[in-house]
Amino acid sequence: MHSPSSRSALEDTPRDRPLTILVVDDVSDTRGMYGSYFAHVGASTIAARDGSEALEVIRRHRPDAVLMDLSMPRMTGWELLKALRAAPETADLPVVAISGYVAPGVQDAILNAGADLFLAKPCLPHVAFNFILQLIRRRHV
Repeated sequence: MHSPSSRSALEDTPRDRPLTILVVDDVSDTRGMYGSYFAHVGASTIAARDGSEALEVIRRHRPDAVLMDLSMPRMTGWELLKALRAAPETADLPVVAISGYVAPGVQDAILNAGADLFLAKPCLPHVAFNFILQLIRRRHV
């Protein structure tokens, strides 16, 4: 489950505080799976059950990246992404969208809506983490 390069990749990312990733998904097992792996490789993880909760968490904790599902109650990932891209303080926050719904056009639509990356579920945590690291590094170059 652990990618040997993940921990060293995290150490190679210059930081004045631990990397913080927000995991947004209405399924607690999914939040737990990603959160456990991210903690294992040295990242701090915060979680939210839907987009509304995620907006509050983002305001309080200022995560370095967001990994979010698209289908959630109250506020979907689509709506969350729109809100994030509309606000100047979160307009460039790295966002990775994940979904089990992979119908034709979904990937293009979410990327066009402002997501940095789309990953189909199931997505192994080390894969998502490595992509998140790449996105964060690009923002700091």
